[in-house]
Amino acid sequence: MNSWERMITSLELEIPDKIPLFEMHPSRVIASKVLGGPSIAYDITLRIQLISEGRDVEKLNRRIAEEVIKFHKKLELDYIRVIGGIPKKIHIKKINSNIWLINNVKYKFVGESLWNIDILSQSYDLNDILSQVRSKPPEPADEIFEVLRYISKEVKGELFLSFDADGSWGPIVSNPRLLICVLKWIYTKPYVVRLLIEYFTNYAIKLGKKALDEGYKRGIEWQEE
Repeated sequence: MNSWERMITSLELEIPDKIPLFEMHPSRVIASKVLGGPSIAYDITLRIQLISEGRDVEKLNRRIAEEVIKFHKKLELDYIRVIGGIPKKIHIKKINSNIWLINNVKYKFVGESLWNIDILSQSYDLNDILSQVRSKPPEPADEIFEVLRYISKEVKGELFLSFDADGSWGPIVSNPRLLICVLKWIYTKPYVVRLLIEYFTNYAIKLGKKALDEGYKRGIEWQEE
């Protein structure tokens, strides 16, 4: 069995030739050791530094895809959790050693992750929330699937791929101020929480469908070329 067949067999609750392996999110230290140098796929500070320097986003996305494939093949992993691509419209400015201004929002690098620190001072008006959740969720930005396209072209039918669509609760728990409001609204205004969860769920469905189209249909097209 190859990796893709091994994963499919396991998901169908049958017995593969061996247990499939994957890594949810490699640290930048481990990735650099495996790849033999700094990795923009797994080192977010290096990635935003290159973006801030005006590097070509399309080339950066291709490099990310190549690094991700190389990492998984070197470790003989079966399953790639594909990273979202870098958007074309992104403005980055370095404030100090670990704080960046990304599209006018402050982020701080802590524990191998970028954290939105402006979010801690945000407040949420109930009427604004209701106005948002009663509208249709936005269409996913096309460029976030760029890395998926590259990887699908190279390993279709060889390695198993997934792409995060997040979900109904993720956008809430990752936003402390919004979470505080939601925990109150669960008791005082449950209909608002229901609308909020439906809104995020509908966006996740859009994202998931688009990812399936990009990962499956485009992969088939490339195989036929």
